[in-house]
Amino acid sequence: MSLKPRLSSLLILTLSLGIVLEFPHSTHTKWPRSVRSQTVEAVEEEPPQSEREQLFERGEEHYDRGEWNQALELFQQVLVLDRQRGDRLEEGITLYSIGSVYRQLQQYDRAEHSYLQSLAIDRELDDRAGEAATLSALSDLYHDWEKYSQAEQYYSQALGIYRELGDRSAEANLLNNLGLLYDHWDKLEEARSHSEQALTIYRELGDRSRESITLYNLARLYFKRADYPRAEPYYQQGLAIARELDNRRQQANFLTRLGELYHNWREYDRAQQSYERALALYRELGDRHAEASRLYDLGSVYNSRREYDRAAPYLERALALYRELDDRPGETWSLGMLGQLYSNRGAYDRAKSYLEQALNLNRERGDRREEAANLRNLGEIAQKQGEYARAGQYYTDTLTIYRELDDRLWQAATLNDLGSLALNVGEFESAEQSYQQALAISRDVGDREAVGTVLNNLGRVYESLGHYSTARSHYEQALEIYRGLGSRGGVATILNNLGVIDQQQGEYAKAEQYLQEALAIHRQVGNRPIEGTTLNNLGWVYQGLKQYDRAEQYYLDALAIHRESGDRPQQGISLHNLGELYRDRGDYPQAESRLFEAIELREQLRPGLSDGQKVALFERQKNSYELLQQVLVMQDKTDRALEIAERGRARAFVELVAENFADRLNVEREITPPNIDEIRTIARDLDATLVQYSRIARLFEIDGRRQWRESELYIWVVQPTGEITFRRSNLTPLWREQNTSLDTLIYQSRCFDDWACRSELRIDRRGNRLPEVIGSRNLRLFNLQAQSSGTQAPPEWEVTYDELKQLHELLIDPIADLLPTDPNEHVVFIPQDSLFLLPFPALIDADGRYLIEKYAISTAPSIQILDLTHRRGQKWEEKARTQGGEAIVVGNPQMPRVSEGIGQRSLQLAPLPYAELEAREIARVLDVNPLLGQQATETAVVAKMQGSRIIHLATHGSFDPNRALDSWIALTPSGNEDGLLTAAEIFELNLDAELVVLSACETGRGKITGDGVIGLSRSLISAGVASVLVSLWSVPDDTTAVLMGEFYRHWRQSGDKAQALRQAMLATIAVDPNPYGWAAFTAIGQMR
Repeated sequence: MSLKPRLSSLLILTLSLGIVLEFPHSTHTKWPRSVRSQTVEAVEEEPPQSEREQLFERGEEHYDRGEWNQALELFQQVLVLDRQRGDRLEEGITLYSIGSVYRQLQQYDRAEHSYLQSLAIDRELDDRAGEAATLSALSDLYHDWEKYSQAEQYYSQALGIYRELGDRSAEANLLNNLGLLYDHWDKLEEARSHSEQALTIYRELGDRSRESITLYNLARLYFKRADYPRAEPYYQQGLAIARELDNRRQQANFLTRLGELYHNWREYDRAQQSYERALALYRELGDRHAEASRLYDLGSVYNSRREYDRAAPYLERALALYRELDDRPGETWSLGMLGQLYSNRGAYDRAKSYLEQALNLNRERGDRREEAANLRNLGEIAQKQGEYARAGQYYTDTLTIYRELDDRLWQAATLNDLGSLALNVGEFESAEQSYQQALAISRDVGDREAVGTVLNNLGRVYESLGHYSTARSHYEQALEIYRGLGSRGGVATILNNLGVIDQQQGEYAKAEQYLQEALAIHRQVGNRPIEGTTLNNLGWVYQGLKQYDRAEQYYLDALAIHRESGDRPQQGISLHNLGELYRDRGDYPQAESRLFEAIELREQLRPGLSDGQKVALFERQKNSYELLQQVLVMQDKTDRALEIAERGRARAFVELVAENFADRLNVEREITPPNIDEIRTIARDLDATLVQYSRIARLFEIDGRRQWRESELYIWVVQPTGEITFRRSNLTPLWREQNTSLDTLIYQSRCFDDWACRSELRIDRRGNRLPEVIGSRNLRLFNLQAQSSGTQAPPEWEVTYDELKQLHELLIDPIADLLPTDPNEHVVFIPQDSLFLLPFPALIDADGRYLIEKYAISTAPSIQILDLTHRRGQKWEEKARTQGGEAIVVGNPQMPRVSEGIGQRSLQLAPLPYAELEAREIARVLDVNPLLGQQATETAVVAKMQGSRIIHLATHGSFDPNRALDSWIALTPSGNEDGLLTAAEIFELNLDAELVVLSACETGRGKITGDGVIGLSRSLISAGVASVLVSLWSVPDDTTAVLMGEFYRHWRQSGDKAQALRQAMLATIAVDPNPYGWAAFTAIGQMR
């Protein structure tokens, strides 16, 4: 749900400013016509008009009709005649009239010049009344010009003269205008005081007409500040006087203002009644402009009530009338509101047409506020149609304008939109931050409906994260607000969301009740897009109840609505739901068809998004790829299932690498997933055995509730010959019989000490959450500080063999007969989810042998990433044969300080003396000078990295599970550099390295997504590196130094990185078999 109703309030306010009440401002003539008429009545026979009088009268007529240029031309002719005749009094009056025309033309400097000449003549003639009138006109000019100090000065002078002359009526007029001045100047008390003084005088004089105008000004004073309870009585008193005087125009004007007040107050019935009565009066008066405005206002009220079918005819009639009258502002407002209305109805193409017309008119007129409103509405449509990058740009442009205008209410609305966009692409932390900012502003400005909207949206964030009690609390707070405001559409939205929570928790009866109630309201108010969402949710409820025919109809109805509206993200949800339904019914061909449709449609949403947005969006979509794999396997289409597994693996990563290095790698920038023949070719080219895993989850009926649980592990083996074999491993006994899970086994398999296994693995198998590794920031820093130089003995290996053996049984035993028998052969594992954290080399077979004893092992996020890094490696081999290549070796920098968190203390990272010894030894092997201690500044290291073939960094490293791109490698601080080279900074580098070794603490860790591990290794490969060697946990630096030395010696001999790593691990095992010291290291990418 968005803050759309607030847009109507803005447009109402803007429109209403065009309604003219007879304010006691000075007119264009210095002497009122009534005075001149009385003078004429004293003469029995009217003399013939002079040329001057005729010209002046014609000028007045043009002025009254708003024909400013014609009036100006005539007044200037009169001025020439006045000066020829030497009539200073008439010259002063004409100059005054010319100034008034220039004021209407907003040529304020010329108006000022004319008024000042007129004022000089008044003073020359000692005409105190004329002087006061001109001072008053100058005050109005400076008021319009927003030169409030000068306006105040001239008003005060004029007020003094009127008091001196005893002109109480003119005194009251000036007090009234001063009240308006202070209102615009945001001086509330001064504005109220002067307006009330004016009101007292008008009541003393019995001037009921001007009393009503002053009541209007007092009401407006409070209305502008959203103090509707104090504004309403003033409007009502003014309306009563207008009726007493039978002044139908003023009645209509007061009714209009009351309609605006009730609309903003969310008293929609009273707003509708006020506008309808005003409309009837304006029609009686023949005021076509006001008629168009009231038609617009009535359409706006129905739009705010989400009664779109009733709103549209009013707005269409208003638009036609504005165009007939050539009223461009009115035309713009109507186009904008119609665009918003049709967007709400899901008619997006029609909505865009209206909004783009309005936007063009906004820009022609330089109306920044209305430009922002229409940009925001275009952003909402782009978001609904899945054009997320375009939506983000619209919203960002909108927020920029509202910040320029210092409009906090609309800043909140736009921050809410940005939150919804982030939520839709799965960036939950970003969404929560935007919503919290919007909530704070909305509460500060007292906008209850906005508060309800943002509370609802925060509830959606918490529901998406599985925090159901927090989500329910937010929904219930929002529901109370919407019911208090009488917002039926808002109530329906909350009922839908409460139904979703009950549905997620298996409370189908309660969910059905909420959702059916919501559906009825959505249909009554004509909100088709939200009706489609609720139909989808009801389909899910009936599917859970195994009422498949009923569920199918709801899904099909929802799909029809979303296709009608062009809402691609919601179409994808409906198609996925149908695919899952047909899977449950055993109709696998139909399920396959629907799921292919869902995937193809969802893939259309990615273009134009940032890398981070693509990753987050895929997390919300990856369940379709997993479900389609199941459906294909159920039909024995296992090769096709492998294509889908690869198609749903690391796509943002693949696209990023292809985009960054298309020219170097000779690949298309818009790269497509490999088909089965291309997968076979990749295995042949690599001369390696590829093992790809897919973790499959399903909903199981457990204790009367449908719950997600891991079901199977799909395993494909692609041999160097191109032969592909599919196997599967049953995971259900883990949770059904052993009260454990695959994630738990992986967690326990790393428990060589409290440091290596401290992380909690949280994988939500619903398929739309962010599986990630969550560690303790304080614990991480404590260990970095304490682990100094390898003087500590390696901890005792407390873990039993059971976990490593059981993982071997699940992951390796089903395919053992397909793996090579020659230990020189390469095996590349393509993990998924928490399997990325598994130390594959340490898996133990039934004979007690480690996996690394049998094969040279490496990993990759996907087969296609493996292919791209292989191509990068080949380029390096060609380059090395002709140019050689430098190496950079960094060891034990002068360590920086790191913060425990925002606003928390910083800790000094401890030195790593053994890392320095490691760097010296490796530099000797590579024949380079190492960068040690103070030499290893961030600036120096980064500069040298960008020209090196081999990069070896022996230092501290760490990762942030919540902000993966803030993961870092510790270097020496210098100048403005903090000494922490982050993943985000690496991402921006242009590297051309064959190998990067991060001989540091936990550099292989990161946030695990469907796109692989988001952290240092991903950034390095994206920056142009062919292969990366990282560690999954912190290894003592003395052990690391030994293993790294062995690695480089073997690599120099064999030229095979994977085999060199295997030999280094075997050498370490011979000294100490504890996997804690050697199994952490994992090779990613091209390792030949």
